[in-house]
Amino acid sequence: MSTDIFHARSTDSGLSFGANVQVAAAPTNKTCCGAQLQDQYGDYEGIAAMDGSVHPIWTDRRAAMASLDEEIFTATITVK
Repeated sequence: MSTDIFHARSTDSGLSFGANVQVAAAPTNKTCCGAQLQDQYGDYEGIAAMDGSVHPIWTDRRAAMASLDEEIFTATITVK
């Protein structure tokens, strides 16, 4: 089960959205390395926004190493 992180922007209060834009630099395989799939994937994701910058935050297993479990990633999206 490979997943990726995208964002879409609305400029009309959510009536419509622009195209999906990829945020993560690489997909993550949430089933590798002995992952506990019952651990509510998505519970550890979030977003912060302020002054024209948006910072999505997510956990990721892209390194595929059991010793790392999940790492924390973020990106900066600038909106004007």
